[in-house]
Amino acid sequence: SDNNSEVEVCSPPTDSISFIKFSPKDNYLLCGSWDKQVRVYEINPSNGQSRPVLNYSHNLPVLCGAFSPDSTKIFTSGLDKTVQAFDIPSQQKITFGQHSESINTIKAFNTNGTMLVATGSRDKSLKYWDIRQPNPILSLELNDKIFTFDIQFPLCVVATSNLDSKPHSLHVYDLNSPNKIKDSIDTNLRFPTRSVSISHDATQFAAGSIAGRVSVCNYSKDKTPYTFKCHRGTGSDSSSAYSINSIVFHPFFKTSFATMGADKTWNFWCNNSRQKLAKSGKALETSVVSGDFNWNGTLFGYATSYDWGQ
Repeated sequence: SDNNSEVEVCSPPTDSISFIKFSPKDNYLLCGSWDKQVRVYEINPSNGQSRPVLNYSHNLPVLCGAFSPDSTKIFTSGLDKTVQAFDIPSQQKITFGQHSESINTIKAFNTNGTMLVATGSRDKSLKYWDIRQPNPILSLELNDKIFTFDIQFPLCVVATSNLDSKPHSLHVYDLNSPNKIKDSIDTNLRFPTRSVSISHDATQFAAGSIAGRVSVCNYSKDKTPYTFKCHRGTGSDSSSAYSINSIVFHPFFKTSFATMGADKTWNFWCNNSRQKLAKSGKALETSVVSGDFNWNGTLFGYATSYDWGQ
């Protein structure tokens, strides 16, 4: 890592950052934060310079967001329990979905020629929406609060607060038959899951715990995952283990992924060799709460912020 090559975006959020997400088609960066704002920046891939291109607000802090697969729409949600859709070409915003508790994760994907939006909430429900309809096309009631999930068609991997007394288990759904659980995977994580990411070819996924441990499952080959420690303290702090706040796979090097931690660092890993490829040059000022690669994997963005872990 060369910290001299890093460029901070202009006009950043004024309160804690919840997430960042690159567009799947271009170099636009989506950001949601606790100042109730949704921001989009255009990133120049040659020098990393940014310019704000879009801003809209929620009534309460924004916790999650996603682009549509064709990059023409943005979906965001959070503590206000509603889902907002912003159509970029028309600059129109609509509210189309709602939960009874805060919405922690939102994803958009295509299936059989139709774009759907999935939302997961602390109300223990996972809902699928066609934004042309006022009600969800499918609502699944789980036993526990949904902490996070990820989707790469046809897989959906869900982490909840507690699954049959195993906080380290994950639910795997086949989106061709999304109304039932396909597998429950014991990740061997000793503490609850904080983050989940599926590789772009949907053959593997990684989960990070609140206590400095990552589990990787090569789902298409062997469903038995392996785990490793990371984001641990050093020196006098060597006994500390920090939350894995975010995980994201590289779009082309499909066995490589990045982890972002509450220890104020980020790391790149290779699943095949089970080795660390790169790391942040030095500890940052605050926790690394989120990160993402751009559409072709030539840019990596990360966000530092207070992560509400204390």
